[in-house]
Amino acid sequence: MIRTRILAAAIALTLGTVAPFAIQAANAKDPVILKSSTTPTTLKIEGENLSPGAASVMLGTFGPLTVVTQTSTQLVVTLPSGVTPGNYVLSVQVGNGLVDPLHQ
Repeated sequence: MIRTRILAAAIALTLGTVAPFAIQAANAKDPVILKSSTTPTTLKIEGENLSPGAASVMLGTFGPLTVVTQTSTQLVVTLPSGVTPGNYVLSVQVGNGLVDPLHQ
């Protein structure tokens, strides 16, 4: 059976920093976001279990965002134009690249 892993968390995005937060997943292999930060053009997500497998990142209604770099502890994605400071739901999916139809 092919399995994808999804994590969604509410974050506060400001141009320059994102409020740090921690989410402990029930399954140790699920992605865990420990903190995130931004520049005017990128969002850096630090955590655990962020690979193997292709990562897909959604920020509110923006996405999937372009993943610039991916390691087991860090994702860097490009922020699209039009993202303004505010509260967004950050969704990270790490898996085999298949789309979960319940979360499209």
